[in-house]
Amino acid sequence: MSTVDDALQALTDLTPGRQQILADVVAGLSRPSRQLPSKYFYDARGSRLFEQITQTREYYPTRTELALLARVLPDIARVVGPHVHVVDLGSGSGRKTARLLAALQDPVAYTPIEISRAALLSSIDHLAPALPDVEMLPVCADFTRPVALPTPAREPARRLLFFPGSTLGNFTGDDAVATRR
Repeated sequence: MSTVDDALQALTDLTPGRQQILADVVAGLSRPSRQLPSKYFYDARGSRLFEQITQTREYYPTRTELALLARVLPDIARVVGPHVHVVDLGSGSGRKTARLLAALQDPVAYTPIEISRAALLSSIDHLAPALPDVEMLPVCADFTRPVALPTPAREPARRLLFFPGSTLGNFTGDDAVATRR
């Protein structure tokens, strides 16, 4: 049985340090078309603001992903099978993942990987009580860099990488392609 306290104890915190943030800012501002990495906009306030944006009529990606998930979740659950460890890249609020986890048969564990510690903790706060049999193994990190996954207490039959896709809008074309490596 997983609780919020268990999830907090299991939290892997790989939040980028000052040196990494500085290197990312210098690299972004050194490009011909200057930019700052959007991942650093997702602090507590930025994450709340983004959630509000996703609920506006003009922002269609979240609505589209939720509608698509509603249609294909039975197929995903059937193909994936029971006892899966779900790894969610850029989990945000966990709204989409909650639907996925609820549709799966006896998921073993859930590892959200999120740059925003506030969003990560908030999603675990909502998901852990709703899914007490799913071990919550949160990781606060930049998923575009290598991250060692935590090991669930129960052995999963397989891992399912969940990446709905709207996060790709935060990347340039080349950077979006590089996330698959």
